Amino acid sequence: MEISKRELAIALIVLLGFTWALSAQAEARQGAIPLVRGGASAWHVSLMPGYSKIEALAASEFVAYVQKISGAHLDTVAETQPSACAVRFESASGKLDGFDITANQKVIRIQGHTSRGTLYGAYQLLEDMGCRWCGVGELAEVVPISKDISLPAGKRVQRASFPGRSVVPYYDMYHANYADWIKFLARMRINNIYAHANGSLADFTKRWKEARVKLVPLLEERGMVLEWGGHHLAALVPRELFRDHPEYFRVDEKGARSSDLNFCPNSGAIGELKQNVRSLFEQLPEVANFNFYADDLMEGGWCHCPKCKTLTTADQNMIAMNAVAGVLAEVNPKAAVGLAAYHDYEQQS
Repeated sequence: MEISKRELAIALIVLLGFTWALSAQAEARQGAIPLVRGGASAWHVSLMPGYSKIEALAASEFVAYVQKISGAHLDTVAETQPSACAVRFESASGKLDGFDITANQKVIRIQGHTSRGTLYGAYQLLEDMGCRWCGVGELAEVVPISKDISLPAGKRVQRASFPGRSVVPYYDMYHANYADWIKFLARMRINNIYAHANGSLADFTKRWKEARVKLVPLLEERGMVLEWGGHHLAALVPRELFRDHPEYFRVDEKGARSSDLNFCPNSGAIGELKQNVRSLFEQLPEVANFNFYADDLMEGGWCHCPKCKTLTTADQNMIAMNAVAGVLAEVNPKAAVGLAAYHDYEQQS
């Protein structure tokens, strides 16, 4: 028995209609909350007086996307207690970025376990409405169009499993649209972005300082942690110094001084390292986590002079990184510096 295209189309329409009916019945059984009907809403957005930047963004994102979907505009008010028909955004002082959503016919309450959790709760509600962010930028955004919006009634709790969730937009081609990356990652509940420096450390630092007027406010209103760095430990002891200070640089496996790779950590190179990294830290007060990796080799690349030859690669790297960490503690004690533990850097003596 053959089925014509017309019969198949009718069957699909019937199936879709049946599915829609079941969905509507399930919504009615669950007591879904009618947020918008016919492109209009009796609801408003409620914030505590003295609300944070992150809570303000949660409210504005919610309002903006509800309007994109339905055309309805929800006013935002600051009030100590949520009045009737309030979508309430508020935060607790927890350590992990989860959230509780409690919805009834009077109040829809989003309580973040942290202020970031409040923002993530707003994105959960928008996903409930059908919004999706499939990639970076507006072209990857999916926003349904409907004059009616309902939200599920009841209570939901979402708990975060990790305090930190980080993504590295690694390649230089991503740097031009870092603002879009920040927005996208926050919607994906990522709370740490790693600005990875490729190429020249000086060039990357210059580009970042030019862009941060725009980028730092975006990070702050999302509570996003900024991580910064790359394979630039050796660059903090410029190889141009080899002519006047060859003793700063490593003795290679053949016993010759060389500026080809990493420096000698038992020399005046450490003083040069500390001076240059101090200048960098002072220029970048917005960075919470720094990373400086040595030259990226499977083995070797460090010094074989009499003072260093008994030290492993990891030991020599540790001397340098302890010097960096000591300077950071003086310049910005709230920040941290990471220690690479891969290749032969895992081999402690």
